[in-house]
Order: sequence, then structure tokens, then C-alpha cells
Amino acid sequence: MQTSDSRPRAAAAVLAFAFAVAAFACNTGTSPYMGPGSSSPAAEPATDTATVIFVRPSQFGGADRVTLLDGKGRFLGDTLPGTYFPVKMPAGEHLFISWGENTSAVKATLAAGKTYYVEAYGPGGSGSPRLALRAVTLKSPNWGQVDGWLATAKPLTPDEAKGQAYLQGEAKGVASAIARGNRVLAEYDSAALPDHTLGAEDGK
Repeated sequence: MQTSDSRPRAAAAVLAFAFAVAAFACNTGTSPYMGPGSSSPAAEPATDTATVIFVRPSQFGGADRVTLLDGKGRFLGDTLPGTYFPVKMPAGEHLFISWGENTSAVKATLAAGKTYYVEAYGPGGSGSPRLALRAVTLKSPNWGQVDGWLATAKPLTPDEAKGQAYLQGEAKGVASAIARGNRVLAEYDSAALPDHTLGAEDGK
């Protein structure tokens, strides 16, 4: 039989659990390879390079961090919930890969002097984090959300030297991630490929 004070205790327990879940979901976590960034990411890029902004608008995922690298093994940064970071890149062809429980990839053709956007999204996985990458193009349904994402997310800056040293210590894992990234990209069908492709015209 339930006592007169059992219901308030149960309600308090449920409320405490809800607060704990909310705190976990909104914790952006940390990375030893990321530092504070500028709050003005959309400044004009240099005329001889392109800027790619990787944004993870969702706060869900707790402390989950996923390393992003390119097809040549360059450290791009660690993506954390509710954050974004810009990376300067030479014009031309590139491959962006998420290295976590799963592998996702975006191929890009970048033009100098333009800024491009790649969204990282998805819930945490069981064990290591699970995340997907999505190209934000002029035709994307979420193109109009970019400014809002950047206004509410926390800016970060990759420490490329430290991040690259980390990748050098994980050479076999990096090689495997690059191979998986190329394989995954080749497996996207005609319906999925546009979500994983940035064209030179998709910058602004």
C-alpha cells in the first residue's frame, strides 16, 4: 500500500532524474585539441583559401566528441555538442570524414574566397560516439538555419599541431578511417549523395 508521503518522494525522484538527463544532454564536453574560438566565424576568408565551418547545432550527446579528418589524414578538429569551428583549406577537391563508432563522409569542391558549411548531427552511440556529416548546400532545407546555429552554438578553434600529433600516434586507426570514408562515400546512392556533396557554388 502506498503511504501518504510516497507520491511526493516519487515525484521528486522523477524531477531529479529529468534534471540529470537535461544536464547530460546539454553538456558540451571538452577536447584537449580544441580551444576557444572567435564569435565572428563568417568573416571574409582569405582570397587564396576557402573556409569550411563544421557545426554541430544539437546540444544532445553529453560529452561525446568525434574527430573529423580529411582524406589525407589532416586533423580538422573535434566536434562537440552545441559547437562549431572554422578550418581554412586550399581550393580544390577534399574529403571530410567523421571518425567514431560509425563513419560518415562529405566530398567537397572548394573555391577560394568562399565559406562552406558542414553539419554534424546524430545521437551518441553505445560505446564510442556515433555521428553523421551532412553538406549544407544552397538547396539544403537547413540552409536558412545556419545563421541561427552559429548565433547559439559555442565557437571553438582547433589546435592543429596537437591534433595532428594525436593522429600520428593513431596511424593505423587513421588509415582505417580514411579507407572507410572512401568506401562509405562510394556506397551512397543517388538519393543520399547530394547530402554528402559540396560543390564550389555552395559557398558564400
